[in-house]
Amino acid sequence: MRKKILTLTISVILFFAVVIFGVATLFVVDDVSLYFLDNSSVGLNYRDRVQKEIEEICLGKNILFLKEDSVMKVFDDDAYVRATSVRKVYPNKIVVYAEEVREIFAVRGVNGYFMFDKDGVLLSESKENVNRADGHTNIVLEGFAFDGTTFTDEKAFATVKEIYAVLNDLFDGARTNVSFISWIKPTSSGKDDYFEIGTQEGVLMRMSDPFTDTKKKIEGMVSMYKTLDTQELLYGVIDAFHSKTDGSLKITYTSRYGDVKSF
Repeated sequence: MRKKILTLTISVILFFAVVIFGVATLFVVDDVSLYFLDNSSVGLNYRDRVQKEIEEICLGKNILFLKEDSVMKVFDDDAYVRATSVRKVYPNKIVVYAEEVREIFAVRGVNGYFMFDKDGVLLSESKENVNRADGHTNIVLEGFAFDGTTFTDEKAFATVKEIYAVLNDLFDGARTNVSFISWIKPTSSGKDDYFEIGTQEGVLMRMSDPFTDTKKKIEGMVSMYKTLDTQELLYGVIDAFHSKTDGSLKITYTSRYGDVKSF
């Protein structure tokens, strides 16, 4: 009887040992796939580096006990790469989706520029306003409250994001045509505030009451901009404002000589 019990016990132990060994072997990560949305040649270098770092963390580890947070930490030290998701594909594969973060805005500082993405996330500091991905300039923001880390006037920066999104769509890339966006406050009354948008060619777009009908005003100014000839693009001002008479939206272009076009 004792012999049968011993034999049964050994069989059970061997069975669980085989199961545990099988599970341990089956669920060992041997495949790491990184789907990286890169927008530049610089992004290719990010992708290769991140792939290697993720493999060091995951390969040979048991997928059951591997935490997604440990993979996400790879992205903590570089603001220019961002993970969008990490997935376990059983029994032995890790899939990571990530993207390159692009510089869009620049703010002048004491020693150069602070670089931001389109959402206002601080990426780095640079001595020059040169986009690290393509070598062109970023859109300089002027007059917006900034505490060294983030924009403190949420309403103003939300408007900047809206302006950028519309310009980016209409120009097929806002940085190609826009050099700066300034928030001008000529008096203590917020009613007198306006935004200036400088173009690469030279013509200035000026938007009164910038927090009202922002999208319509930008679309109207760009429509006017696209009617100008080569000489007109070098000088003059495109204004977007509401008529004091009937409240309707007005778009005008004033040339360097004082001639006015209405749109």
